[in-house]
Amino acid sequence: RRMQEKILKLFLIGTPILHGRGIFNYTIGIMPFRKPITTIVGKPIHIAEKIANPTKEQIDVIHAIYKSELIKLFYENRDKYSMDKNIELEIIG
Repeated sequence: RRMQEKILKLFLIGTPILHGRGIFNYTIGIMPFRKPITTIVGKPIHIAEKIANPTKEQIDVIHAIYKSELIKLFYENRDKYSMDKNIELEIIG
């Protein structure tokens, strides 16, 4: 903290305290700690054919299908992977 205050007084800029792992050592450094990332892939959404210039209605239909499949995928896997079992999915738009 004293070092931060001296740098602030000298350069008029605050310095953050970084805490993480090193590149070659794992005790001290600024790299983030390693955390597992879980990726869940759902079933493909089949579209009948490619449309060069889709209308807004066609886009809205496919978007609605995508949102419903995403919501279903979330609730199927929420209890298995979420730390908060009561969390709710909120999709805006």
